[in-house]
Amino acid sequence: MPIPISLHALTALPDRSACMVEAGRLVAEARQRATTLAVLWLDLDRFQSINRAFGHAGGDQVIDQVARRIEAHRNPATVLSHVGADEFVLLTPGTTRDQAARIAAELMAVVQLPLELGAVQLHPALTIGIAILERDEGAAELLHLSLIHISEPTRPY
Repeated sequence: MPIPISLHALTALPDRSACMVEAGRLVAEARQRATTLAVLWLDLDRFQSINRAFGHAGGDQVIDQVARRIEAHRNPATVLSHVGADEFVLLTPGTTRDQAARIAAELMAVVQLPLELGAVQLHPALTIGIAILERDEGAAELLHLSLIHISEPTRPY
């Protein structure tokens, strides 16, 4: 019997717990098939400012619209999770570092398109960290590596 997937209440995407389960499954599959797995950690920039300016309801609208944009743009073979208030994880099986960088650039462009919030037009932005399954990392370590790469100033994504 499959384990039920827990969903984030706002976006109905898999939540942090479900992301860990899926990451573990995809790491095992990548090792078994001797293929790659890329993890893209997506962090919505300036989200606290959006919440302060528009309240939590406005922030929720932005998160939901950004989630829909990412969901509409992603490959069906990938797994998108909403792991925190303004954080998403995209698990992309069979993806190289160069392919992951292209995906990151495409997602940044899609998310940055104008977004209407009442009478105000916003241009959301993402910071993206990328990690590729290369060694014997477990799912938790791979996710952590993608989060660490967000804060590296020399990385474009």
